[in-house]
Amino acid sequence: MKGFRRLDRVILFALAAVSLTPAAAQADSSQQCGGMPCRSNGVPYLNEKGAIVIYPGEHFVITFETENGKIANAVPNPVGGQLSNAVEVRFEEIDSGMMLTLESHLPGDIKYDASMKVPDDRLVYTSSCPVGAGLSAFETWPHPIKFLKLSNFRYSTGGACE
Repeated sequence: MKGFRRLDRVILFALAAVSLTPAAAQADSSQQCGGMPCRSNGVPYLNEKGAIVIYPGEHFVITFETENGKIANAVPNPVGGQLSNAVEVRFEEIDSGMMLTLESHLPGDIKYDASMKVPDDRLVYTSSCPVGAGLSAFETWPHPIKFLKLSNFRYSTGGACE
């Protein structure tokens, strides 16, 4: 009987640890939600390296700080707020595939890096084009994408889509 009680305690402690894990993960991700409500799937808008994660159907604003003439500290916010020093992003499914729209409200042309999570769960780098100050840019892909990761936002002097 003693062995059985010990096993019961081990199982209870294991169950308690498992039931606390999602709450702890959600608390950590809530710090990275910015002005946005946290996602129901628990994935933060900013990953551990500061990259923006956007899923199909999402539309929000990324506000930035400028430090020494460089773009820094991305913070996701709901659409409809202040747009200075911000980029409005929308990722959606369209008839021909997927489309990302970026509308820049930054004072200069910008460039960013992009990776996509494709249906076989690989994270694949994809090209991106510069976005002019006060302009919009559209990126399209002819296949499904689970999410996009946008990072390394920086001022640019134009250049090619790469």
